[in-house]
Amino acid sequence: MTWELGVGQALAETLRLNAELTWLKLGGNRLGAGGVRELAEALRFNTNLASLDLAFNDLGDGGGQGLAEALRLNTTLTALHLWARLERIKSQHFVRLRR
Repeated sequence: MTWELGVGQALAETLRLNAELTWLKLGGNRLGAGGVRELAEALRFNTNLASLDLAFNDLGDGGGQGLAEALRLNTTLTALHLWARLERIKSQHFVRLRR
């Protein structure tokens, strides 16, 4: 079971509104691809978060693609933890994440 959009949308809204948050640990929270994609959308414009832990979430291809696109614009995030579940991200998105 994944939380998908409901929790992902709430977390994304928090990132959009909170100017103090610099570290967020969401490892093992079953966000799912949809939830990670919502979070990634907020990361595009967030200028405070420096560290994000998404380890042991099922990112899927959609979440991987969303993160890759967000990180092209986000220059603040310096640590992104994605341990495990990377096998479900298509290779082209993983390569974008590594750049």
